[in-house]
Amino acid sequence: MAVSIVKLIKQDMKYSSIICKWFYEWWGEDEGFTMEKMEAYVSNSICQDRIPQTHVLLEGKTIIGVYQLSVTDIDVRPDIYPWLINVYIDYPYRGKGYFKLLMASVKENCQLLGIEQNTLDCMKNTVGSS
Repeated sequence: MAVSIVKLIKQDMKYSSIICKWFYEWWGEDEGFTMEKMEAYVSNSICQDRIPQTHVLLEGKTIIGVYQLSVTDIDVRPDIYPWLINVYIDYPYRGKGYFKLLMASVKENCQLLGIEQNTLDCMKNTVGSS
């Protein structure tokens, strides 16, 4: 089945509940997030022509992964922009090469936003090949 990576938009939030569940199980409770806060976090990370953005990896119409582009992630490094955060691939789909697809998409989506240099360029030799 064909895979695609699409930018999540407010008019198409059908994947939001799955993303919220993944994020909540991953780091929500330990970091003091409620499911309501997680839903607000995901909802507010969806912009068209600027960051923050959420991109989903689809196999057909099934969401199998996600990543986000963020303005900031840690307060002590506001000079680094944008941040790639919350890269997640659902367990049954790991080890199948989807990470490479996501990383290629990050660079393309940064360029669409007019961001030519991003911190991923510095990491291109250290990113795993899974």
